[in-house]
Amino acid sequence: MIMGAYVGNEYLRIWVYLNINITGASDLKIHYTKPSGTTGSWDATSGDDSNGYIYKDLTDGGDELDEDGWWLCYGKATFSDGRTSRGEVDKFFVRAEWDY
Repeated sequence: MIMGAYVGNEYLRIWVYLNINITGASDLKIHYTKPSGTTGSWDATSGDDSNGYIYKDLTDGGDELDEDGWWLCYGKATFSDGRTSRGEVDKFFVRAEWDY
């Protein structure tokens, strides 16, 4: 997952593990729930098809991690024939800027 995340972080990579072979998947997503309960998803990139690792690089001006607290996330792969596979839910903590 990630370590040392702060609100507004840029150039951070979030990894998730689906525990299946995702070769041929047509759509990869990382779904998240922010500490406020707001949900959303990011398009993801395959890091290792055969083992099911996907990731999202946070580089959009630091506005993607916009809340401090516990975030929940999971990966999802959709295949061209309509099958889907979802990884287990994981969590990570985002600190307020300058929170030591």
